[in-house]
Amino acid sequence: MNHMLHSRVLPSVTYPMSLTSFDEKRCKDLSIRIERMVLPKMGINSHTSRAVVYGPPIFGGMNFPFIETIQYRLGLMNILKHLRHDSEIGTEIRTL
Repeated sequence: MNHMLHSRVLPSVTYPMSLTSFDEKRCKDLSIRIERMVLPKMGINSHTSRAVVYGPPIFGGMNFPFIETIQYRLGLMNILKHLRHDSEIGTEIRTL
């Protein structure tokens, strides 16, 4: 089921995130909705500690992604894309 999360749910939810600026509360709300939908389908109790859900596998966690981190990563990748390809937006970013 982890495959479902990474191949279906996250791409559909995070596709527009390179251009969004959700605050921490909205990212948390989105994470909660995704957790409520995906965790039971993965056979995981919804009351499982979030340290286990979000923790790295090396420490026994499930490495569930943080939506806020994904948003920041995609936004930075979008900025770098514009800077590398000498787009009009990249030129404007450089002048700042």
